[in-house]
Amino acid sequence: MGVESVSDFFAYWLRQHDKSAPKTLRERFWLSCRGTGVKWAPFTGLLVMTLSGLDTIMTRTSLLDAGPGIRFLFGMYACTTAVYFNAFKQEETLAMLRQLSWVAVQVEGGELGGQPDPDTQAMLRRTATSSSRFIRGGEIWSCFVMISIGLPVALTGKPANPTWPPPDTPAQWWSLLVLHCLSTVFLPAAYFSLFPLITSLFRQCSALEHAIAKLLERAHTFQQVRDATLLSSELNHGFAMLNGLFHGILSHILQSTLFIPLFAAYEMLNGQFDGFLIAVIPLNFAFFLPLCLAGEGTKSAALAEAAYNGSWLEGDHNCRVLRLQVMQRAARPNQITSREMGPINLRLFQEALKSWFSFLNFMLNTL
Repeated sequence: MGVESVSDFFAYWLRQHDKSAPKTLRERFWLSCRGTGVKWAPFTGLLVMTLSGLDTIMTRTSLLDAGPGIRFLFGMYACTTAVYFNAFKQEETLAMLRQLSWVAVQVEGGELGGQPDPDTQAMLRRTATSSSRFIRGGEIWSCFVMISIGLPVALTGKPANPTWPPPDTPAQWWSLLVLHCLSTVFLPAAYFSLFPLITSLFRQCSALEHAIAKLLERAHTFQQVRDATLLSSELNHGFAMLNGLFHGILSHILQSTLFIPLFAAYEMLNGQFDGFLIAVIPLNFAFFLPLCLAGEGTKSAALAEAAYNGSWLEGDHNCRVLRLQVMQRAARPNQITSREMGPINLRLFQEALKSWFSFLNFMLNTL
């Protein structure tokens, strides 16, 4: 995915979510892996795996013994959320992408508010390219997770979940093979591509807000101020659609970035190592931290400062009224929020990290 502008970024993902748009074979493969094309098969496999995992966890005699099964269940739960979103939230996602894509085209194309200055254009280009690389990194990471789960199964014939008994009959073997295919292909692809996309979408909104702020600060005529105000209003509407889309599921996705590394670190500190542990240990800093940084970026007061620093004396009464309206709206900056966790920002990350180390210390010293 090579993009050079924010509008290119949104155009690419619009095409990915539009069923009528032509796609390459690779794109169709990844869409199917993420659950977009196959809706019920992952849920059937997840139900069986979750039930079997709960049964085996309840029979463990120690936390270290139950750790692999607990990690397994947390991973299945988070990935189920990602598969659910990819499978059943396509229309809402498409509407949000269209709204934000329109704003990006207007800002970068200079059709409303004037042409962005070179520094702003460079900032928008950096944001788009770094976000596309972040998403590509998530796809590569998902491939590594697939290998870390699937390769040991293929070489040893043992189940990925250590608490499962090996299959004794051909029917059990084929059932286990189907479940492993679902868990090693659909689930990592769905989760490790969705999380970077969420973070990148919020980053694009922050970049567009700064670009609109520059246009508003440079505006002199009523038409220019009105255009910048319109862009700001449409961006706020797009941000509200984006935040509303993920407001209810963020906590369900974020829990995996806390609990899976917690149990993985506990097992590694007790001398247990495998490829999957190495793959999931950095989840805290690879996914949770970038999202919290994106949340900090959305709290910017750039629009309010731009309206305040504008040409108050050169503009007429209507210009001043519009600037006041922008300042009043910017007094309540956009925030990434989660229904259960509240605002997503660096303060949340700091508190979560403190709790994470406290739980790890408790587990090491008492369990």
